Amino acid sequence: MDTLDVYSEPAPNTSERALFLESIQKLYEKAGPDYAYWSKAFHMHFGYYRWGMNPFALEPMLEEMNRQVGHLLALPNSGNPHIVDLGCGLGAVARQLLEWKPNLRISGITLVPWQVEQARHKNKEANLHDQIDIMLGDYTQLPMPNCSVDGAYAIESSCYASGSDKADLIRESARVLKPGASWVIADGFMKQSPPSKGIVAYLNRKVCDYWALPGFAEIDRFCQVLKEEGFELEAVRDISWHVAPSAAYIPRTCIRFLWDHFYGKKSHHKTSKEAFQNAWASVMGGILGTFRSYFAYYLIKARKK
Repeated sequence: MDTLDVYSEPAPNTSERALFLESIQKLYEKAGPDYAYWSKAFHMHFGYYRWGMNPFALEPMLEEMNRQVGHLLALPNSGNPHIVDLGCGLGAVARQLLEWKPNLRISGITLVPWQVEQARHKNKEANLHDQIDIMLGDYTQLPMPNCSVDGAYAIESSCYASGSDKADLIRESARVLKPGASWVIADGFMKQSPPSKGIVAYLNRKVCDYWALPGFAEIDRFCQVLKEEGFELEAVRDISWHVAPSAAYIPRTCIRFLWDHFYGKKSHHKTSKEAFQNAWASVMGGILGTFRSYFAYYLIKARKK
């Protein structure tokens, strides 16, 4: 698929925003390939466990998270609905959605040139390059006209928007979505403002620093801005316990990573600081998730009025 012909260069970023975007690009250029330790298909998110699944098989749980998001989008089986993946990584979610609904047309947005290159390669291998358009860009400045998109989703990428309410992402999504279109978010949220001291403050600060996050959204403020920007909330589900079985794979994944980089096949290569920090952020994020009064994983569906 060719890049949409409505694309125009985004407005220049402020120096602060430009530095932030650069830090994200650097992280995923350096540490992105290590997500192969987590998922062979490069699903760059946690999984969803439902009753009857095998909790000792990670990949099916990762795919189930995609299925939950796709189900909430509630897209028709006819026509060619156009949906947007806001923070698409290597396009694994888009490719899987097309297995269930081959009539879709999907645009993926990522800040990372390496991800664009790899995603386009994988899409071509799957013979889906005519249906998935991977673009380099900022999801707060989408290359699409007003009211032109039939649906959008963000899986563990909304946290990279600014502020504790992520208003810049919400506002831009509201601009491009058609009336009646669905927006689905799966991500970690703070239940309340993080403390300034103590173990929760330390974990939150380190996770944000190591993953180049401006900060997690606060669930109440996030939902309030959704309403203010013309969305109707249809589902706000705390799915932390559904996510927990996949989070239990973090230690095993990190041990494999560390073994390879210190003693195994990658020990003769210099490992970047970003790669190690990415691994430690996963561990600290898993611990942060156990502080249930402060942190939870939510699946949210909003519909533009």
